[in-house]
Amino acid sequence: MRLIKILGIVAIAVAAFTSIFGVGSAIAETTLEKVVLCKMHIHECPADEHFPANTVIHATSTNTLFLSSLGNISCGSSAMLLKTTSLLVHGEVTDLTFANCVIGKQACTVTALHLPWLFKGELQADDQSYEVLMTEKNPNGEPQLKVVCGSLISCTFGAATVLFAALLSVPEKLNVLQELASVAGLLCPKMFIWHSEYEAECLENNELKECWIKMES
Repeated sequence: MRLIKILGIVAIAVAAFTSIFGVGSAIAETTLEKVVLCKMHIHECPADEHFPANTVIHATSTNTLFLSSLGNISCGSSAMLLKTTSLLVHGEVTDLTFANCVIGKQACTVTALHLPWLFKGELQADDQSYEVLMTEKNPNGEPQLKVVCGSLISCTFGAATVLFAALLSVPEKLNVLQELASVAGLLCPKMFIWHSEYEAECLENNELKECWIKMES
């Protein structure tokens, strides 16, 4: 009964997210456009409102959840650092951490492996919404998370591409609902879904400021 209930929760979450953004493991159709970090919340961003290359993006979450058939792991906080390498939304994920993670009353650690990951921003085919794709930086290996809970659970999960949907909001939010495959460990669930909503800000002159993923005008 517990397994059926958990799988039901997972199915509802996946269905809700998929209806809006598409499935993380099956990337939605996109067009490769000149997607930039913008200082204004508008569809087409003028050149004088672009954030420059080497901009650091700070993304934080207070509602991270990992869904699996063994139980759900909740994390009190998560933080991610991204740095662009050009004027476009291209660059590297340099740091990703999770804190205060538990499954029931058991403490867990969740560790990002193979950093830095590469990322790039794209405009979806509807010309209205954006996404950020995270992939491996050769020869590091694909994006992976190692999960350890007590002495019984020690598993590694990964995916060739991790999809974040950019939500049209103030401030900018990056939402991930990504199924990760089991790649190492014993008695690990085949299904492991990472669900987080990150608020993103950009560092400029040592201050965090609002920024958005937009088309270059």
